Amino acid sequence: MSDIDKIFKQYNIEQGGRSLIDLSSSERQCLDFEGYILSKLFDDIILVELIDEDDKGNIQRNGIYVPTGNTIKTWRKGKVLLKGKNADQCEIGDIVVFPHDKGSPVSNVKVKNYGTLKRGMFLNQERIFGVCEYDK
Repeated sequence: MSDIDKIFKQYNIEQGGRSLIDLSSSERQCLDFEGYILSKLFDDIILVELIDEDDKGNIQRNGIYVPTGNTIKTWRKGKVLLKGKNADQCEIGDIVVFPHDKGSPVSNVKVKNYGTLKRGMFLNQERIFGVCEYDK
């Protein structure tokens, strides 16, 4: 058994256990994908398009846009664009809810079968709190 297999077994990764990739902090500032298209994610990682903000990064709440700096500990909504094989609580296209400060923001990334993602976030599956639907 390889060292990687031992780690996966230790953390029960194949059965949806703890992630090896920790995205609980947004300290990472520079993700450079220039010249590449993101086509696959690993483990329980999810890439979402932020759907509750305008082009300037202001977050919409009850029809009013609030500057992001005033909403650090707010809930966010995002549309799932890509997910790793252990992200089994949501599907591509789902709208998920998560805390704003528990992921790694990303912008201007080309995503396979989507195009250029203007504003998004990488999250661990354990950081999402649920899937929601539009109220028709």
